[in-house]
Amino acid sequence: MTALLHIAGGGRWARVLAGLAADLRPATRLRLHSPGAAADLEAWRAAQPFGARVEIAAQPLDPATEPAGPLLVANRAADHLGAALPALAAGWSVLVEKPLAPRAAEVERLLAAAAAGPGRLAASQVFLFNAGVEALALALCAAPPLESAELAWEDPAGEQRHGAAKRYDPAVPVLLDVLPHAAAILRRVSGQEPVLQDAGFARGGRRMTLD
Repeated sequence: MTALLHIAGGGRWARVLAGLAADLRPATRLRLHSPGAAADLEAWRAAQPFGARVEIAAQPLDPATEPAGPLLVANRAADHLGAALPALAAGWSVLVEKPLAPRAAEVERLLAAAAAGPGRLAASQVFLFNAGVEALALALCAAPPLESAELAWEDPAGEQRHGAAKRYDPAVPVLLDVLPHAAAILRRVSGQEPVLQDAGFARGGRRMTLD
């Protein structure tokens, strides 16, 4: 029986992840759940070499009526809870793109649902597995002990990534957008869990300094 991967979302990043999944798991079918973008997704699917393995769901994701399978949540951060919570309750394994949720109370609900089982929950932390960060960590291991580090994270206001224009979710504050990546990098290169002491903002929130 062919495996099935559900993806909640139909934007640029959901499509990038679908392509990666198609490359990594050639025998897996992909089902994208984004009714509002169904027409655009059909055109995108037809242009993909793996398009025959992609299904576009006409209805929102409902684990009660869908065949079980792991779920990758890559829709708007405000919709992460609504997509992940029912899947966890149904016992699915769920991977959520950062941020896990935009509000602490929503994060707590997801963690509680995962703890109740049998579903499993993880947040995507791509920089824990980045080859460049890994090389930096190995270089630091051969150097004297790390006493301090300064990390400059530069994101232009508009850019092309993976063949499409990157759009930023205005509902996600810059702290929630950047902190997961910065924490993953610092955790990998230092071997310690970073602790946020202070955050300063400038240029109307477009620039952030973390201590």
